[in-house]
Amino acid sequence: LFSSLRVFALTLQTFIISAWGKEAVNLEALDQVASSDFVLFYVSVLSLCFGNFCAGALTTAAFTAMMNLSQEAPASVRSTHYSLLATVEVLGKLAFATVAGMFIDSIGLVAMFAVFSCLAVATLPILYFMPEMSQPKKSE
Repeated sequence: LFSSLRVFALTLQTFIISAWGKEAVNLEALDQVASSDFVLFYVSVLSLCFGNFCAGALTTAAFTAMMNLSQEAPASVRSTHYSLLATVEVLGKLAFATVAGMFIDSIGLVAMFAVFSCLAVATLPILYFMPEMSQPKKSE
């Protein structure tokens, strides 16, 4: 559910970036309720808040799933298994964040945001066809 909602927030942000253009924002226009800058600014802030909420919910769900998966590992390696899964999850985000700026500088913000939105949409079939998680075994 939250992944679908996050895609909506990313699509809205892509639309806002496209509609706002590359012109500098007049800060005085943000005080005028009737200006397009005012509307786009506050809609973008709301979409960022909504996107971050969904991202937080997805991260919580991912760490919960990793914890459940680690419970199925042998008791002697459960903590190591969870630590490895958590490290890989965080490293994936950090590795991508280090090169995202370079991609944006070389391709452009609007084009790269569209690529990122397509990548976000591409995860939906993976989540839809994901096998059901089994219940963790009782501790021995």
